[in-house]
Formats: sequence, structure tokens, C-alpha cells
Amino acid sequence: MHLKINSARPGTAIVMARGEIDMMTAPIFGDALGAVCRTAPSHLIVDLSDVEFVSLSGITALLELERHCRDATVDLSVVASPVVRHILEVLDLDKWFLVTGNTHCSVA
Repeated sequence: MHLKINSARPGTAIVMARGEIDMMTAPIFGDALGAVCRTAPSHLIVDLSDVEFVSLSGITALLELERHCRDATVDLSVVASPVVRHILEVLDLDKWFLVTGNTHCSVA
């Protein structure tokens, strides 16, 4: 898994992940998400459009992020690859996140 963190505009943070989020990489993923959320952006976009696999540990990291963002009143969007979108739908978690197809939809 590769992570990149940047800002699209003031108040908006983007965390981009690429590759696989599995049992070994999920703690790194979760720590990065938590660190960005603690900077208190008004909008956080988690771009998983290049994620080919996500384990239950990665989904757990997303759920923890959702709770932290809700508590901190940070708007959260997830840009999902077809694989990630399918997993969220199967687990009935797509209702917990604003799931979009690309980063541009999330920033607008």
C-alpha cells in the first residue's frame, strides 16, 4: 500500500491510498487517517480509487475514521474503486459514507 496526503484547497484534506489494505498495512492506513482527521479539516476525502483489495482491518479503520470525523464535525467522503464499493455495499456500510466515483465529485 502506498499513501499520499495532500490538500485540494484550504480546509480540504485528501488521503490517497493505492494497492492493498490488508492486515499488515491497515494499522498504517488507520494511523494516517487519524492523523489527518486530528488536523481538523472541514472536509476529508479518502481516495481509494486505486485500491485493489481491502481487508476487514481496512474496513475497521474506515469505520473508526467515520466515528472520529462525526465527533469532530468533519465531512467525510470516500472515493471508492469498484472493489471497495462492492465490499461496502455487501457489508451494508455504503450508507455510513458519502461514496463517490472520483475525487472531483468529492471536492465540488
